[in-house]
Amino acid sequence: MHAETRENLILMQLIDKEYTRHPFYGSRKLCTWLRQQGHVVNRKRVQRLMRKMAIQSIAPSPVPVSRIQSIKFILICCVIWK
Repeated sequence: MHAETRENLILMQLIDKEYTRHPFYGSRKLCTWLRQQGHVVNRKRVQRLMRKMAIQSIAPSPVPVSRIQSIKFILICCVIWK
């Protein structure tokens, strides 16, 4: 494993503090927040640092489109077969 740079360690501290205040923030929201604080980051970097810190948003993820299509198909089949 590679040692993190000083800048990444600072970002990890900031992410940790903001995540503690807002555990429902994901990588996009944290990235936006870090940019507002004056840091130059992209979402992939924030995602990598969050993975390294083993944190993730507690907000529910959106339902995948394939699951929605499956539910619609089942409903249509139920209506047709009645």
